[in-house]
Amino acid sequence: MIDIHTAIYQTTIRLDTADIIDIDTITEHQNGLMYPIPNSNSKIMIAGYNKERIIQIYGPKSKEEAKEALETFREELRSNNVDSIIVDNLTPNNLAGKATISLTHNLEDLFTILLSEGYNIEYEPEQFAALIIKCSDPNVTFSIFSTGTVMVQGLSDWEDLDNANDELSCIEEYAGLS
Repeated sequence: MIDIHTAIYQTTIRLDTADIIDIDTITEHQNGLMYPIPNSNSKIMIAGYNKERIIQIYGPKSKEEAKEALETFREELRSNNVDSIIVDNLTPNNLAGKATISLTHNLEDLFTILLSEGYNIEYEPEQFAALIIKCSDPNVTFSIFSTGTVMVQGLSDWEDLDNANDELSCIEEYAGLS
């Protein structure tokens, strides 16, 4: 079972001013501006320098947490006399998770098995100590380590989580074959 531990959500907001760099809690970052959410592991990245800005919220564990982070950011803007309008829906951009599977094979043997079953798989242990499996339905990447830990990247919607769990169950069946 995949446990989503972090997500990136995105939306666009329109500001009544293009100049928000003077707000003390907003700092310059290599990709734009950053606003850390107080008392949270989440942060907001702000891209663009015109009145419409792309907002990416890094770190929330749910859509509700992402909405709270966005509202906290908008409250910060209001407290600095900057009005904002949300232009489009808050949508997940990337959900990242973790799972554990039972392995009875070493990664090299599992690589051979999954390759013969038609999986889009890479294994370069000198470069990265995990199998990398790229799936298209859903569009997700699994990194499987020799401990059975699986890192999951690329889910773009919570509805894809069930399909990703199903796909991981199939992979686990191959991993347990003797």
